[in-house]
Amino acid sequence: TFCPTSGQPFKDKPRFCLTEKSFNQTDNCYLLKNSDEQMTLLHRNGETISRLTKSKTGYQYKNAAIDIEFDLSGFNPQKVVSLQSALTPIDLHEAAELKFLIDNVTDPSLICQS
Repeated sequence: TFCPTSGQPFKDKPRFCLTEKSFNQTDNCYLLKNSDEQMTLLHRNGETISRLTKSKTGYQYKNAAIDIEFDLSGFNPQKVVSLQSALTPIDLHEAAELKFLIDNVTDPSLICQS
């Protein structure tokens, strides 16, 4: 069974902020924003902020290194724009983690209306 307090919840579990103010003051946290047309999940790790936006047409993942669009059905890359040197390796682990979180948030109280 799943126990939300087993292990080290403050390190192991995703930490969702409920306001932009707390998001800007917290390290390694998430903020979920929702509008009529799309949902965006922001992730702050230190000063680095990444985002995954889910719309009716697909997903868009963006950070300082890359801007990539994925399809809805299989999360397959459709368009990739590298924002750094072409020789810089691209790691999409975070994009996959954000997709899992954005697809599985079920509590509407977690969503900051924009």
